[in-house]
Amino acid sequence: MFDKLEDLLHHYEELMNTLSEPDVANDPNRFRKLMKEQSDLQPIVDAYKEYKAGNARTGKGRIK
Repeated sequence: MFDKLEDLLHHYEELMNTLSEPDVANDPNRFRKLMKEQSDLQPIVDAYKEYKAGNARTGKGRIK
């Protein structure tokens, strides 16, 4: 399960990099599609990052 979440986190970071490219802003359809995907992934990524931060603080359930 954590491998999938790590993959999702990596994909989200790539997506954010793609959204920052100037060419994407010039293509409204692509921009809209990527923003929709970002919007769908944001709550999952935020929850996972919060989970990882909590485990790092407590030293429990270390995630590789």
